[in-house]
Amino acid sequence: MAPLPACERGVATVTSCSPDGKLFIYCNGSNVIIRDISAPESVLVYSEHAHDVKAAKFAPTGKYVASGDKSGKVRVWAYTHPDHLLKYECPALGADVEDVAWDSESKRILAVGGGQSKAKVFQFDTGSNLAEVLPHNKKAITGDMRPTRPFRMVTGSEDFSLQFYSGPPFKYTCGLKEHTNFINCTRFSPDGTKLVSVSSDKQGVVYDGEKAEVIGKLDAAGMHAGSIFHCSWSPDSKRLVTSGGDKAVKIWNMETAPFLCVATYVVGTRPEDMQNSISWANADTIVSTSLEGTINIFNAADITTGPVKRIEGHQADANCITVDRSSGNVYTACSGGRLVVWRPKDEARTIFEAKVATGEVATKKAAAVCLSGSNIAVAAWDDKLRIGDAVTGVLAKTVALGGQPKGVAASGACPGVFIVATGSALLSVRATDGTIVSTVPCPWTPSCVDASEGTASPGIVCVGGQDKKVHVFSLSAEGVLVESGEPTKEAPAAISVVAIAKDGACVAAGDTQREIRVYSTAASRDTLVTGKWMNHTTRVTGLKWSPNGKVLASVSTDRRLCLWDLNEASAKLSQDLAGPQPFVSCVWASDDELWLLGSDGVATLKKVVV
Repeated sequence: MAPLPACERGVATVTSCSPDGKLFIYCNGSNVIIRDISAPESVLVYSEHAHDVKAAKFAPTGKYVASGDKSGKVRVWAYTHPDHLLKYECPALGADVEDVAWDSESKRILAVGGGQSKAKVFQFDTGSNLAEVLPHNKKAITGDMRPTRPFRMVTGSEDFSLQFYSGPPFKYTCGLKEHTNFINCTRFSPDGTKLVSVSSDKQGVVYDGEKAEVIGKLDAAGMHAGSIFHCSWSPDSKRLVTSGGDKAVKIWNMETAPFLCVATYVVGTRPEDMQNSISWANADTIVSTSLEGTINIFNAADITTGPVKRIEGHQADANCITVDRSSGNVYTACSGGRLVVWRPKDEARTIFEAKVATGEVATKKAAAVCLSGSNIAVAAWDDKLRIGDAVTGVLAKTVALGGQPKGVAASGACPGVFIVATGSALLSVRATDGTIVSTVPCPWTPSCVDASEGTASPGIVCVGGQDKKVHVFSLSAEGVLVESGEPTKEAPAAISVVAIAKDGACVAAGDTQREIRVYSTAASRDTLVTGKWMNHTTRVTGLKWSPNGKVLASVSTDRRLCLWDLNEASAKLSQDLAGPQPFVSCVWASDDELWLLGSDGVATLKKVVV
């Protein structure tokens, strides 16, 4: 489960497709993400960049990918190798890499962006400099290489100009200043005869691909009503597709001037519907990206009927996850407040289709997501709990919590009631009408919460606190909370996550340093495990007991996955570097399958031997 393209308002998003037109490649955070266009649920995530990636392109051979990040480095890596081995890493620029391009021989790479030089052309496997670049006055934000001989190279900038080069080695030929605003995208046609540039001045200019002479403009009568962010040629070089801030996708006839608009489709009316990128994948398929990250797949023969498929999901990093084991649905919420329902498309529950929840959606960071029967609840940093139908994904109720939520839980002893821990209180909320049934002040500052799965009444609720203790509450069938006895003994640090065993007899607590302790939920609050479960080296962020109650899974910001058994002093499994990024949560899909959620928003289903 991977995030959607990262988009910024008023800025073009660099996306492209594989040479065979079957794969769509884009970036989000430090990840390069590749999707199968015919089966978008099939995703590859490349996570080897140390900084956010802004551009990635396939080599014409399809064997390698070049991806550039904010540090100015371009990594060339093998797409066809199962381990995606690094071929070469080039410190191309002194600042952000905004765009990359390959030559038709898959030997030379152009990187454009910031820094002193603004652009560099280098050999893909040695990094040898292959161009004498005349820097733009401002950051270069787009560039391309002519796919036919004689080779040419072009860069476009925030200084409103294009720079044209001949080579290799590439040397400055001329400067072109046909635009009056940022040049957002420039691309050569596949046959190399034409070059087009599109700009925030709402204009598209067409040049001779070899000589850089202006041969016309996109017809004004069909022009975009806002900035043009991106463009892409059809494989036969006869048509061009553009996307812009007016939320429109347009196709242009490029065979002869005047270059007329032959088809238009307006994706929507909201600001989030602005079209930040466009890629003509193959003869039959066009792929666009909306500002909100939604991927729109069009039939190239007739875009006026709208997208034949829309790929939804998270654009911001998902930071909480839960699973409905009966249906196989997975629910994630992100730092942008968006709740996404992932529904399995195959019997093995390994392929999922995402659907964004609607209704009373949050706009602030989600703190927790929880299921209770057919109800789903999301707590967000706007200090509100939103409750909806878990099947339809429609959030219908909003409940003010009176404080920032730290976690949400539900108990089988009180179906239809959500337990919410805020920074100053513990609340029980009825799902049917949003009524707050019970409020218990907590001066010790709660940090996390869990509730017993069993149906035995009263239910058990455990709350970890900044006081380094776990506090135990009883939950009546009516949803009334009462603190039960004394809290546990102090842990070495504040409690970051708690998990009640399936039988409710004990609770595991992970702290902000590294240790996991297990306490009895009985009145004695005996410490069952202490000083032994210390395989993590940093904050414990996820704790979950397996559905059969035999094994406890833990994850941490140290990227380590551990499996524990109460009858064993040491870990059954301690896997270092189990994910490419620090973990934020985990949840069991079955007794031998575990969802791991990383800080980059990528959720991975892992088979484990228990």
